[in-house]
Amino acid sequence: MILPLDFDEDENYRDFRPRMPKRQRIPPVVQLCKEMMPDIRTIGESVKAFEDDIKFLSEAIMNEYGHEDYFNNALLSTLNAVVVEQPQKQAAIALLTMVVNSKNNVAGKSIINYFFEELQKWCKQTYNDEFKSTSNETGPWNKIKLILRFLSILSPMFLVDELINIYKSLFELSIELNNLDPGNRVPLSEAIYTNTLLNIPYLFFFNRNNDGLRTKVEELLAYVEQNYLVKTTDINLLREYNGEPPYEMVELVRVVLPNVKKALINNLEQLNELFPDWNHLLTPQTGDEGFNDALTLPSVDDLKSFVRLNKNFGSVDSMWKTPRY
Repeated sequence: MILPLDFDEDENYRDFRPRMPKRQRIPPVVQLCKEMMPDIRTIGESVKAFEDDIKFLSEAIMNEYGHEDYFNNALLSTLNAVVVEQPQKQAAIALLTMVVNSKNNVAGKSIINYFFEELQKWCKQTYNDEFKSTSNETGPWNKIKLILRFLSILSPMFLVDELINIYKSLFELSIELNNLDPGNRVPLSEAIYTNTLLNIPYLFFFNRNNDGLRTKVEELLAYVEQNYLVKTTDINLLREYNGEPPYEMVELVRVVLPNVKKALINNLEQLNELFPDWNHLLTPQTGDEGFNDALTLPSVDDLKSFVRLNKNFGSVDSMWKTPRY
């Protein structure tokens, strides 16, 4: 009689039955994020698909936001990454945000509060002695510029004074810093002054018929023109040509205000040529949103040791150490 083999006692026994890999079950919210977030990161890259992207992404966000923290966090971090790393897509992200806001105000409010908190976070980093700049870091002041630009494009959502007050505070800070050394250039002051002015046209991206906004902006520009002393610096080392150059080298700080003012005249004619017209995709906004808190900017005393921008706080911020042309 043949006895059955005792597999438990056979040390050399191997089971050759085919093993099917266990299929990992991904939670539905994780799968949704894996499919949706790449679409947000590439929004606007296809002109033909742009309108459909806004429609389908806004519907998905409207339906999903507020149910799962995983989705909320993934969405906000993705939006932030696009805003600061791909600023050419800010208008598309702003349009998506406003369409979502008109259908799910909780989601819209959460997005603007998230970016306000990011703005406040970077304001605190501007005078942090322990700030560590990585190789791809552009700098806290550059982040402030980009986030303010994004919020400016969202102007149809806001009460006019909410954004104007931030602009006014930044201009006041730049004026105070500029007055620290009346006879010499103050790099940080120039950076804040120039970057803040360059963001002003974005207030009108989706808001070109708001007379109240235009009046406030005109008053703000008049205040800046009257109180900010533009200083010129002639550094031979920065000249690209020893003799007669083929073009005139003009410091950015000297021409930024006149050009911003020029862009806002003649019924925003220049902006209409520069900005695409996506107003047919924009859903109605209540225009009554505000931030939960007032923005707290660093004081002049906080920034005194940082005004030369020579502490390697980021590649873009450091460019302002010398005059920009």
